Amino acid sequence: MKKAIKTLVALVLALVLAASLSAAAWADDGETGNQNGGTTTPQATVTVNGLADSETVNAYKLISYVEPYYNTLTIFGSYKSYLETKSGETDTNKILTWLIDKPAAGVLEGYLASENNDLPVNPQTKTATNNKVEFTFEPGYYLLTVTTTT
Repeated sequence: MKKAIKTLVALVLALVLAASLSAAAWADDGETGNQNGGTTTPQATVTVNGLADSETVNAYKLISYVEPYYNTLTIFGSYKSYLETKSGETDTNKILTWLIDKPAAGVLEGYLASENNDLPVNPQTKTATNNKVEFTFEPGYYLLTVTTTT
């Protein structure tokens, strides 16, 4: 009987240990934090193909997610001003709601044609090799422009 109780206690302890380890691993989704209390930045890789070698691609971040949980958005200054004018809204969430059913290309085209179309300084810039460039982006919405060569 003692042997059966010891085996049962060992089994229960093993199950509790396994459950606690799996809960810790489940909580560490790699995007909002880790087991040591630090945070990791979620990223996405974007490849632009079909370029001529030595063409330059600039990536301007127009809408950013705010750390630490990436559930709040901020809109770049002049882009936000443009969207406020077009949507008639000043609240970021209402502007984003207005944007949902608008074609992104049309909105960006209007912004670039507007008088106040300053783009963020220091864009990510890459030069094409092997007819492509590859970016690693933090969460957000980006405008990509290509500078062609002669």
